[in-house]
Amino acid sequence: MTAQQQLKQVQNWTQVKTIVDGDTLHLQDDRKIRLIGINTPELGHRGEASDPFGLQAWQAVWKLLANNKKVGLYYDRERKDRYKRTLAYVVLPDGTSIEEYLLRQGLAVSIVVLPNDRNLSCYRTLEKQARKSGKGLWQLPEMQWFQAAKLSAKAEGYRFVSGQVLAYNESRKYLYLKLSKNLSVQIARKDQKKFEHLKSLVGKKIQVRGWIHRYKGKQNLRLRVRDNLELID
Repeated sequence: MTAQQQLKQVQNWTQVKTIVDGDTLHLQDDRKIRLIGINTPELGHRGEASDPFGLQAWQAVWKLLANNKKVGLYYDRERKDRYKRTLAYVVLPDGTSIEEYLLRQGLAVSIVVLPNDRNLSCYRTLEKQARKSGKGLWQLPEMQWFQAAKLSAKAEGYRFVSGQVLAYNESRKYLYLKLSKNLSVQIARKDQKKFEHLKSLVGKKIQVRGWIHRYKGKQNLRLRVRDNLELID
């Protein structure tokens, strides 16, 4: 999106009080803003170590706001998250999108938490460009595409996984695409309509991205967004 297009989207202007980390701002009016559509590495607080590139993401936002802490906000369909933070896209007075800037620098991952998917296509394109050039966090081993069969049985968190679908299974609440002995893609039945012809994926190679959780010694990668699953030719 161009700078002028970004500025046209702005619904209100405000002042930043504190930069909490790369994707969270504290405003002068005491609201906490969680930037929509991206996730940056965690910045260590109270003596805790930062995740790799967490400090760089914080510094990038600090530099953007160093001379002018005025920002414009625009919103998506859902305005609050479970932590009562305001969900918003954040724009500088010159039309720079903070989200887009961090993605271009390889300091953020494009994520989508439904129903807020307004800029998903744009953000995925910027992420792919940064990944291809090896910028920022895309240098890290844990941010690469892992073959499901070679993924550590202890792996957790947001991961990028590829592999052949070995089997399709169902339970009362979930549908599963098995990618390895330990890892399955988990889709809630309430989301089934978004994923057509899941059974037809058996035997095909796919790429999936999302948060991996462990349950009874097994790993499940929870999938809610169709764009987080791609067929590999």
